[in-house]
Amino acid sequence: MKIINYSFVLILLVSLGFVQSDTWYLLEVPEFGFSIQFPAEPVKSMDHDSPTPAYMYIYDATKSRTDDNLIYSATYAELQSADTITTDFKRTDALFKKAVKGAVKGLNGKLLSENTIYLNGGIPGREIRIDFKHGLAIVKMRIYVVKNKMYLIQIITETKKQYNLSVTRFMNSFQLLN
Repeated sequence: MKIINYSFVLILLVSLGFVQSDTWYLLEVPEFGFSIQFPAEPVKSMDHDSPTPAYMYIYDATKSRTDDNLIYSATYAELQSADTITTDFKRTDALFKKAVKGAVKGLNGKLLSENTIYLNGGIPGREIRIDFKHGLAIVKMRIYVVKNKMYLIQIITETKKQYNLSVTRFMNSFQLLN
């Protein structure tokens, strides 16, 4: 009788070790007009090197033993008036090309794919995948521009884990606040 009870407890404890928490941290940033879910609370930092200040929220998942990804981040920056989205397709396309080229160059990576996407059915954006560290990792990024605001959502993951469910959950959780 005692053997069965101890076996049951042992199996229960081992199986719980492999269950990931479904509770994510909801980051709401009203002053920048967005919300997004992270696996845990991100750290806020500011990039002073860019022409306009960029506010970054970063969760370093390398410290977690259960996460399939390495880094989750969401960045907000206000653009200079010359770089804002308009109804002019050529100007909008040029802005995204500049942003994609800058992302690839900044990571010293190789562009693997680029797709036009739309947030909430009408806000233009780009989704890109970049080879990082010569095949060791993939950076998946979504870039949205709303008037003079740029939002950049990215996740870094090992190449072999690039299609895990947390990538999709993180990317799809990004929302603009009214």
